Amino acid sequence: MKTNKIRGLFITHDISNYGASRSLQTLITNYRDINIDLIVRKSLFKRAVNITDIRKRFGSHIENVTCNYLPFDHCYKNKPRNSLKLSVLKLIDRLLWKYHKNKLYDFITMGNYDFIHLNSLVLHPVITPEYQFIIHVREIYDQSNADAVFNLQKAAGVIFIDEATKALFQDVPLPTSIVLNNPFDMTPLRDYADRPFIWPEGDFKDKVVFSIIGNVSAEKGVDFIIRCFMKLKNENARLLIVGQGEKEYTSFCKDLSHHDTRIIFWGDEPDILKIYYVSDYILRGEPYQCIGRTIYEGLYGGCQVIIPAEDTLRKPMFEFETFQHAIHFYKPRNDHELSDLLHRLSLTKVRKLSFYSNVDNYVKQFHKFIETVTHNS
Repeated sequence: MKTNKIRGLFITHDISNYGASRSLQTLITNYRDINIDLIVRKSLFKRAVNITDIRKRFGSHIENVTCNYLPFDHCYKNKPRNSLKLSVLKLIDRLLWKYHKNKLYDFITMGNYDFIHLNSLVLHPVITPEYQFIIHVREIYDQSNADAVFNLQKAAGVIFIDEATKALFQDVPLPTSIVLNNPFDMTPLRDYADRPFIWPEGDFKDKVVFSIIGNVSAEKGVDFIIRCFMKLKNENARLLIVGQGEKEYTSFCKDLSHHDTRIIFWGDEPDILKIYYVSDYILRGEPYQCIGRTIYEGLYGGCQVIIPAEDTLRKPMFEFETFQHAIHFYKPRNDHELSDLLHRLSLTKVRKLSFYSNVDNYVKQFHKFIETVTHNS
């Protein structure tokens, strides 16, 4: 029998410390007015999920954490380049989902949930009209699979993280929807000055640190950023490459850097706030206009940011007026503009005066949307 407390199931394709996963971790950790279960994506090739670690990062108040094979539709802009390996993995994913989806739907039926939240557009094949699915669109749809449009129309609600992710669905008759920027809480950085960190390559306190955070890939422009940074003659500058990627591409990037000691391949970092603490500038290198979670975490964490975008991005960018002094634009993949920007900014270390959070307001808006959707059902 259901209680008066809303019961929700969150389903995620990603449990890393970056992007969509980090947004979900921030939401669930601070969302304590409902009963929550969590399903994470099971992988045939990766090691088993550590449930204790999941609870630590996503919230100790989660009631049940389970794993299930899930679909993963690469229907978004800047997806990995197709290859024989990727095609085989896609086929395996489709087969595993086909033979295990009934297990997921049985779990949903047994749970008697008021809503089921899907944390990414890549999970759209999970949606059926029999349940109250709410899908979070964090990616720019590339129109490669029309089923994504049809499935969103079957959902009970759709959450877009910004106007760019909504634009491709502008003319689609969708169910109840909202544009809601991601949750960010960088206020814990206030305590980092007193922590005894040991940094690779010595102390960074007198260096000007540029950081790119997330998946190390050509799509993210890591090699492009390395090339631009290496044109910089300032020996006081550092480039941190934080995250992991495919072995071949990472090796390519390391070779490209010619062992420049200013370029540090950090790898994965469990305590990602540590990176923002030491960074002056957070940058991205996609071949199109792109903000992304790391840009806002940088801004909320007192850093300045470098964004691949035309000036036209300013109008739809959340909180541009608040942070405009800390935002620098360059034309996507324009090496001349980025190189000049790196040169100019490398002369100034950023003074971090304030750290910000929008979590309380975000959780209130998210919960209000959930209530709207469930009351309309």
